[in-house]
Amino acid sequence: VACVQSMRQQVRAGRYAARGAEPAQQSWRYYISSDVLDAQTFNATVRAHWSIENDCHWVLDVNYREDEWLIRRAHGPHNMATLRRIAQNQIKLDVGKGSQKTKRKRMGWSDDYLQGLFGLTPCSALQPQVTAVG
Repeated sequence: VACVQSMRQQVRAGRYAARGAEPAQQSWRYYISSDVLDAQTFNATVRAHWSIENDCHWVLDVNYREDEWLIRRAHGPHNMATLRRIAQNQIKLDVGKGSQKTKRKRMGWSDDYLQGLFGLTPCSALQPQVTAVG
């Protein structure tokens, strides 16, 4: 059994709240593990878990504004989350220049680009285009 104490500072408009405006929130998390780990190894394990969790959710929230969607009935939330992850995975496979957000917008603007990402056209956007010289 292990216990982790963490401090959380509220972020407002992309900046930390003014000093003294809001105190940092303290929380305790408890873990159960079958492994016997020293403090440093356990800390690295917990940070690695939260790093994966935060990276995935952060990208989906920033690029797709996932937290703002109002789909809440039946299978809608799960279906939309699956479609967003499929789109995100296809964008990661694109070898072209540009941020993930730009590529996502380009998928909406260009049917050719969208079809190329999903391999629906002979000249896929995932492969560098080769032109004949001569």
